[in-house]
Amino acid sequence: DYRPRRPIPTWLKVDSGMHRLGFDPARVEALWQRLRAVPERVTALHLMTHFATADALEPGYFQYQLGMIEALAQRLGAPTCLANSPATLAWPQAHGAWNRPGVMLYGSNPLEGENDATRELRPVMTLRSELIAVREIAAGEPVGYGGRWRAPRPSRIGVVAAGYGDGYDRHAAD
Repeated sequence: DYRPRRPIPTWLKVDSGMHRLGFDPARVEALWQRLRAVPERVTALHLMTHFATADALEPGYFQYQLGMIEALAQRLGAPTCLANSPATLAWPQAHGAWNRPGVMLYGSNPLEGENDATRELRPVMTLRSELIAVREIAAGEPVGYGGRWRAPRPSRIGVVAAGYGDGYDRHAAD
């Protein structure tokens, strides 16, 4: 039974539909009440969630998640921490007591489209490298890990010095 020296600010994460982390919404009210019952351990209690599709052009699932968490927050009188980068940029109704901007802090647009806010973003990083090899390959030859790309015709390919050591994941988009 942990007893902190002073109350700990706490965010109770609700799985509103992303299905990675968070408590089942059916359990949240009971958990909220348990946390509220120990003010000597818990302070600044908030509800939080993570939106699966705030970046998408089709708003249906986002609106479902937002409606569910807003109804829960209203029943509990709970402040919220809801908006990730896309919701921060595109969904002001998702702004709560706290927002969690992520990739937008690096100047990257997290939305499928653009809006006035995303047009104001400016990249804060640049990837620079150099071409370290050039070779000719025949039509049909695979290139790279897992042969993810095959030459559609005889091709000249170049190798750029950028990989794991540079923070470039091999699963990143081509």
